[in-house]
Amino acid sequence: MTPVFSQSESERIEHVRALRILDTEREQQFDDIANLAASICETPIALITIVDENRVWFKAKIGLTVSEVPRGSWFCEEAILQKEIYVVSDTLKDQRYQENPLVVSSPNIRFYAGVPLTLDDNESIGTLSILDVMPRELTRRQQEILKVLSRHVVALLASRRNLSIIMDELTMNRELAGSANKVKNSFLANMSHEVRTPMTAILGMTDLLLSGELKKDQREYVDTIRSSGESLLNIINDILDFSKIESGKLELDLQPVDLRACIEEALDLVSQKAHEQGNELLYVIDANVPQRIMGDVARLRQILVNLINNAIKFTQNGEIFLSVHTEQQIDGDFDLSVSVKDTGIGIPKDKLELIFEAFTQADSSATRKYGGAGLGLVICSRLVSLMGGRIDVESAEGKGSKFYFTIHAAALGDQSRLQAQERSTELEGKRVLIVDDSSTNLQILSAECKQWAMIPYAVGSPKEALESLKRGDHFDLAIYDMQMPEKDGVQLAMETRELSQSSQIPIILLSSWDLSNPRIRDNRDLFAATAMKPLKISQFQSLLKSVIGKQRAVNNVTQDFPKATQKLSAEIPVSIIVAEDNLINQKLIQRMLRSMGYEPTIVGTGLEVLSSLEHASCDLVFMDVQMPEMDGLEATQKIRQRYGMNTGPKIVAMTAFALAGDKEKCLQAGMDDYLSKPFVSEQVASMIRKWVGHGKIAPDNSTMPEKRTFESTDTDIRSRLNELEQETERSFVKELVAIFFDEAPVNFQTLKNALGAKDANSIEQFAHKLKGGSLNLGAKKLSRLFEKVETLARKKVTAVPDSLIAEMEQEFDRTIKYLRDYVASL
Repeated sequence: MTPVFSQSESERIEHVRALRILDTEREQQFDDIANLAASICETPIALITIVDENRVWFKAKIGLTVSEVPRGSWFCEEAILQKEIYVVSDTLKDQRYQENPLVVSSPNIRFYAGVPLTLDDNESIGTLSILDVMPRELTRRQQEILKVLSRHVVALLASRRNLSIIMDELTMNRELAGSANKVKNSFLANMSHEVRTPMTAILGMTDLLLSGELKKDQREYVDTIRSSGESLLNIINDILDFSKIESGKLELDLQPVDLRACIEEALDLVSQKAHEQGNELLYVIDANVPQRIMGDVARLRQILVNLINNAIKFTQNGEIFLSVHTEQQIDGDFDLSVSVKDTGIGIPKDKLELIFEAFTQADSSATRKYGGAGLGLVICSRLVSLMGGRIDVESAEGKGSKFYFTIHAAALGDQSRLQAQERSTELEGKRVLIVDDSSTNLQILSAECKQWAMIPYAVGSPKEALESLKRGDHFDLAIYDMQMPEKDGVQLAMETRELSQSSQIPIILLSSWDLSNPRIRDNRDLFAATAMKPLKISQFQSLLKSVIGKQRAVNNVTQDFPKATQKLSAEIPVSIIVAEDNLINQKLIQRMLRSMGYEPTIVGTGLEVLSSLEHASCDLVFMDVQMPEMDGLEATQKIRQRYGMNTGPKIVAMTAFALAGDKEKCLQAGMDDYLSKPFVSEQVASMIRKWVGHGKIAPDNSTMPEKRTFESTDTDIRSRLNELEQETERSFVKELVAIFFDEAPVNFQTLKNALGAKDANSIEQFAHKLKGGSLNLGAKKLSRLFEKVETLARKKVTAVPDSLIAEMEQEFDRTIKYLRDYVASL
């Protein structure tokens, strides 16, 4: 085959050389992308190639042993000239390749697909390629993912080029003195956009991939890419911040700061890392700390995150404790004092004076073990100085460290206690047993319970707790830590349940472990609630109120079935169809049923239900009422016409906001029962037991209650997300939220367009979609507003009041913001 050369070949070669990548060692990031490409497209060979004057060189290779081939013998000669993906489905049917030695002899390539790696100057320097020894076709999704992965490679190459420029400048400036040092710092300070842009692309694209359906190994590859990208971005950010400080270009952006929100956001950012290290992350804020101050929230949060991350980095299976208090106040101004104390490896005495120096760590061996550029503490020190304060450290080798800083600030508005919460009659006078081997955490939890007029009894060991319970001491609820040396929280809960006098006490489990840990997940029926530490004070109060409220309800209701739903399929082996057009709802009920051992058939319309029943038998159908093409009521009527009223599958309706009369409509259509959204696993399991279990129960023809009025708060959403986390796992809830982000804004814009066009059918359709999706994530008020619009459209009223549209837009924006904050905190 004759080599193909671009018209600007010499310029293209210059760009290749500028990357400084030819003949470099293997790099994990490039290998991960090639692995992911091969896995997603199910091919044995994947390559990242760079084309120079005479050869095609492989930067990453999966399935081949050679590292390069001569130009003219490889497919990417054609691929680099394309604007989009280049595919050869069968090389033996393509005249250009029928005599190619790579086709007619080893490795006998029959299929090739390559995406050109095109830089921002429109020069293609190589390809991301997949190959197979069999002819094949790529699906549209596989082609799109290959394009996304190619953009990842280009972003990595662009980042490498920009960093090379920076390193060249650093090398040159290092040889200069005096004023040349300022030139270097000025240059670095202005490189922020150029360096961060490709890194943002890498992280953004990985987020898109993670939000889709990936196999386990594919998800691991993408997670590795994201983790590596985040590490590189952190180092870049440190270098840029340091250069800005050195060149005098960093200025504080002073504005009102909600101090508690700032502190809790910092803790959210590091909590997962702390848990992975096996660390307890605790915090307390003194009563006299003002609610709001004037300051730079981003820089204050940066200091906090840096100090806490350092503590986590050098602490294994220990404790990190953040405390905040004020030292003095004069005419509204005060000194805010913050300390971060850990139980880690500590710092040798002779190194303490060096740790606030640039590019320095206490030990060079620690640098290799723990990573970092040695700039974090010096940046903290300079930022604290800009805020009118100072930072210091106390430490002893092997005994942990305490970093503390004080800044000067001005309080704003109400200077009442930052931690103050509304008194709740639900909690007043309630006796609570708190068990935790951490004296610090005991002190914090006890203080927070006391401020709500509760009566805490705090003990440091399970033994003391059991002794108190055996004495007959009365408690309205208990809070158990999961990680304790004597007995863990699960074992303590088991022994508590065995005591007749405390068998019904509601127990809250607090854990530094991921709540999907099998030890917790398999014993969730022991607990009224589970939560990750550290708990925000507002979340803690809501959790206590929720548990106390549930206990009151349970005391008035007799349950006729066991709580456990796992392995229900072994007890009741039946086939199930789920008819639901909303993707979030589909995934949710599918996950619930799979956790019980079922593998349901998922369909999106009433017509698809009928089609499924023609091809296979079914015992139970969970039927959404409103669906496109054919709704649940019509589908049920046709099923009953086909099978009769007493034969065929049992049908349970699923819909949101039960109105009086809705159940009657479902029963008249031939449905057997009614499940109101949002629901939990136990409600789904009860329907299975009720209608296809061994002892079936007669229909309940009682009138449905009138719909309730919901007042939405962030707590509604948080409670629903907590509920879903306990039923499934955090990653699945994050996936549901990601689906909402993908679908809801598009549907909302379509709804507003339909309102403008006064299209009643479209208004009803999209208001219904948004209503169900919002409700399943706990956005009750937003769902209620969509329901109002849906009801008007059903009556063919298209003149929706402007006030209702404005309220709907405001609540939608607030919900999106809250969900984004929730995802960012994971």
